[in-house]
Amino acid sequence: MRRMACMIPESPVETGSAAERRLFERLRDETPDEIVAFHSVAWQLPDDKGRPQQGESDFVLAHPGYGVLTLEVKGGSVRYDSQAGKWLTVDKRGESQIKDPARRAQDSSHLLRKALARAARDGGTTASFGYGVAFPDCRVDRRILRPNLPRELVLDHGDVSRVSERVERLFAHCSTATGRRRSAPTASSSSSASSPTRSSYARRSPSSSPRRSASSSA
Repeated sequence: MRRMACMIPESPVETGSAAERRLFERLRDETPDEIVAFHSVAWQLPDDKGRPQQGESDFVLAHPGYGVLTLEVKGGSVRYDSQAGKWLTVDKRGESQIKDPARRAQDSSHLLRKALARAARDGGTTASFGYGVAFPDCRVDRRILRPNLPRELVLDHGDVSRVSERVERLFAHCSTATGRRRSAPTASSSSSASSPTRSSYARRSPSSSPRRSASSSA
């Protein structure tokens, strides 16, 4: 029997996001056991002035050879309005603005790096950190959606159906971008890894029908 990824917690955290639940199941059932996937992660650390600074991520993925990724998940129809500089989503109540998913994932990655470095005994961490965004209900084309969101950092509907391959490519891309290469995992590195604790344009379609390509609206 194939060994699957370690999910923490073992079942999805209660959430109103069906997209998160589906991605949780894909990560659990289809990614290798080298990966540890944390769902609905929150942490806190002081900023430069000592004030509490909150960090959170829909998923944090850890790999002993590649490093750590934060993953922001947005379900349903999502688009970026380049003229207004806004990310928008559509639900039963109509279209509404959402926070920049790439910025949220990027900020979470930076904060998590700081939190783990603060917790490390030597005051630092050699792990590689990166981020990505998942749009499980959308199909994204090959163009860059935003300067901080190249296609390599996006998991779309098609990618989720082959999530093991795409997650490894995402890890590899982020490792290359940070100038770090994959290292072979060792027993000591696996046992000593720090773990966080829990505390474009697209049209949504039924899973059986094709999605439209995502892009930025002019």
